[in-house]
Amino acid sequence: MPGNEGQADKALARTRDLKAKGVEIGQLGPDQSDQVADLERLCFPTPWSAEQLRLGMEQGSIKIYGIMTPAKLLGYLSYYAVSDEAEVINFAVDSAWRRQGLGKALLGHVLQKWREEGIRVGFLEVRASNEAAIHLYISSGFRQVGVRRGYYPETGEDALLLKLNLADLLVR
Repeated sequence: MPGNEGQADKALARTRDLKAKGVEIGQLGPDQSDQVADLERLCFPTPWSAEQLRLGMEQGSIKIYGIMTPAKLLGYLSYYAVSDEAEVINFAVDSAWRRQGLGKALLGHVLQKWREEGIRVGFLEVRASNEAAIHLYISSGFRQVGVRRGYYPETGEDALLLKLNLADLLVR
């Protein structure tokens, strides 16, 4: 796919830059479910509870990667994976830390993990009004494949259904 040359190199450089600033990306465990739930409550009108998150991680039905300093969870991405497909459940960055490349770094890290896990196709829904997120996803290789009318119950807003074929991304 044109424009994705060197994505792995860019992601690696971004990860090094973050580490230099004391920011790490890694998989979260059940003991961190309270921190994820706290961020859920800040970012979403219908957040998952800490108990739901903890159980999902303990049972292995969801994976969550976070971007954090030693003292604070700055953002996370949660997903389901079945066979060679994955679906993003939620993706959030604390509002005080947005527009600094953290979301892009976290998404790039997760996409690399998907490759390592043998994931070939990824899906997600995004609010039609969330232009920043849509731009991030499209720039990362996702493409719109549908619309879910009235998907978000609290507002009736539509969701765009996005799909990523990981084989389309060039990796060095």
